[in-house]
Formats: sequence, C-alpha cells, structure tokens
Amino acid sequence: MPSKEQKKLDKREQNEIQKLSIQQKHMEDIEWDKGTNNRNILRKQQQEDKQLDKIRRKRERQDILDEEG
Repeated sequence: MPSKEQKKLDKREQNEIQKLSIQQKHMEDIEWDKGTNNRNILRKQQQEDKQLDKIRRKRERQDILDEEG
C-alpha cells in the first residue's frame, strides 16, 4: 500500500501532466486560429484586388468612350 508521501508525489505528477496537456491543447488552438486567420486575410485581399480590378477596367472603358465621343 502506497504511503502518504507516495500518494502526494503521484498526485503532484498527475497535476503536472494535466497542466502540460492543457498547455499543449492551448498552443494547438492558437496555431489553428493562426492558420485560419491567414486564410481569411488572404481571401479578403483577393476580394479587394478583384474589386479594384473591376473599378480600374470600368474607368478604362469610360476613358476610351470619352476619347471616341
């Protein structure tokens, strides 16, 4: 039968393992969020570029029509 000291050590070790597990899970969550945010930022940038390109083409067409007219 384990002594009180051994039980304390076992309990302390279990707590330490649990803390490390929680810490690792937290770091994984942070990394996942980081990846998700990068994709979101890239998607927004692509949408902005597309919109700016549309505006630029519209202005070019309007300039050509103004020169002809």
